[in-house]
Formats: sequence, C-alpha cells, structure tokens
Amino acid sequence: MLKSIISIAVVSLLLMSCNSEKESHSEDHHNSSSMSEDNHEHEHNSKVEESSMDKGIKNNVAKNSILTAIIDNYLQIKNSLFQDNSKTAATAAKMLYDSFKNLDKSKIEKSKMKEYNDIVEDAMEHAEHIGENADNIDHQREHFEILSTDIVDLIKLLGTDRTLFVDKCPMYNDGKGGKWISESKEINNPFYGSNMPKCGSIISTIK
Repeated sequence: MLKSIISIAVVSLLLMSCNSEKESHSEDHHNSSSMSEDNHEHEHNSKVEESSMDKGIKNNVAKNSILTAIIDNYLQIKNSLFQDNSKTAATAAKMLYDSFKNLDKSKIEKSKMKEYNDIVEDAMEHAEHIGENADNIDHQREHFEILSTDIVDLIKLLGTDRTLFVDKCPMYNDGKGGKWISESKEINNPFYGSNMPKCGSIISTIK
C-alpha cells in the first residue's frame, strides 16, 4: 500500500514538472513572438520615416571644401564607434582635434567668425574627451553625441563638399534620442554598435 502511495506521488510530481516546463516554454514562445512583432514594427516604422524624410527636410548649404578634413575625421570616429572600436575612435578624435587647430581661418567670413569660434571651442573639448578615453567607449559615445550637434552646426555655417545625412536613434540617452551624421543612407548606429546596429532613421539631408 505504501509503495503504491509513493509511486502515485512520484508520478504526480513528474506530471507537475512537465506541465510547468510546457507553460514556461509556451510563455517564452509568446514573448519571443511579441518581441519579433515589435522588432518588425520598429523596422517598418524606420523604413517609413526614412522614406518620408528623404523627400522632406533638406538643408541646402554652401558648396565649400574648408571642412573636408574635419568631416573626414568625424566620420572615422562615427564608423569606429559603430564597429565598437574605441581605440580607432580615439585616434580619429585626435586627428579631428588637430584638424580644428589647422583649419585656415582666413577663408572664413568675418561675420561668421564668432559663431565659428563658439562651435569649435565646444567641439574640440568633446573631440579631446573621445581621444583620451580609448578604453571607455560609453564615455566616448556620450561626447560623440554632443560633438555631432557641433559638426552639424559647423556645416550649416560654412558649407560642405558632399551630401550628408543626419540620422537619429530614438532609444539613446534614456529615450531622449541621439543624432549623428552619416555619409550614406545606410543606418549604422554608432551609439549601440553591434547591439543595435540598425536602430534609427534619416531625419534630414545636408546638401
């Protein structure tokens, strides 16, 4: 009789364990499906935003090659952060810092000089932080986000020799969002790198 009771108890425990595992698997599957749907919706919204923005906001600026070296070095920082490579980002930031110092100010109109100096003073500080933190990519990304605003302002002030795209990641900085400049329409997120490489959309075009 005792053996029968023990056998029944063991079977019951096994059945309970199996049901629990099935419920867990079912819940995981549901969550996975929900995440897949959310990701699909996010990707769809990004594509819609990019498509509409391509036809929308355009910032027409002067054709000018004075910022060529600055833009080249900025883009190298951006691409390095996208690749999660803090060391090459630091190297590019030091080159950007030197590009600011070596820019020929004689080519800048006197009426724009004060605004130029204000922007560059701030931009150099952020480039310096990125250059000095080759082992701290999160710190680099914080300063890169502010640097990007400075570079956009600088391009609007002095012009550029190429078409550029301003992208935005809505999730960066606790949902406040973060912007960066790109040389192509492809989204390569420098704030999250390999964790969320395609999070973001084009919000304007500079040409």
